[in-house]
Amino acid sequence: MHGIRVLFLCGLLLACSCTRARGVEDARSVATGTVPSRAEAADTTKAASQTRAADTTQPLGEFEPLTRADVELYLKVMRAAAQRVKNLSAADRDALKAFRAMTTSRNPTQVPSAEQIAAIQRAGDLVSLDAVVAREMGIARRYGSISGRVTAFIEPPMGGSGDDDAPRMTAEQKAQLKLRIERFQQQRKLDAATLQPHRDEIQSLQKQVNLLLHPESIPQ
Repeated sequence: MHGIRVLFLCGLLLACSCTRARGVEDARSVATGTVPSRAEAADTTKAASQTRAADTTQPLGEFEPLTRADVELYLKVMRAAAQRVKNLSAADRDALKAFRAMTTSRNPTQVPSAEQIAAIQRAGDLVSLDAVVAREMGIARRYGSISGRVTAFIEPPMGGSGDDDAPRMTAEQKAQLKLRIERFQQQRKLDAATLQPHRDEIQSLQKQVNLLLHPESIPQ
């Protein structure tokens, strides 16, 4: 029962928070459909790289690798969010503590009061301050896609290669899937090379800002 109540409260919290674009694609779910040729893909990536610096309101393209500008944008948002966490008001700290207390309560049958519901709603913004900052800066879509790539770099997703679906795929679909997997792998190698020099700072900022996963970082 306690576990159910925790899930209920977390559901309310996440319903109030900003949606994050995780950016971790499942190759099997996109095995079908038209895949551009290598030449077309190269032209698309080249065109995107020429215009992306002037348009930070749009998300990353599917196979578009991160650039240093993208990493700097991510760090700029996260640094601002970390600074806000350090300067939370007493009321905001109390809201986070109230939510934390509710999720760890040993009284699973207790119905949240109006004050507790308000605390959950406020906590929804507080545990995703980076998304709030990005939204205020008008770059929410771009930041969301960058954040998903960063997450995939820090915590690589566990996934299959698509072989389980092979018997149900045509030869053309298998070829498309193979090409997409190759492109994803290449994109992630390029992303890793761009992100690696900033790994330590990224992990530190995530710990400061992601208060849902790191409640110990909530200012006292």
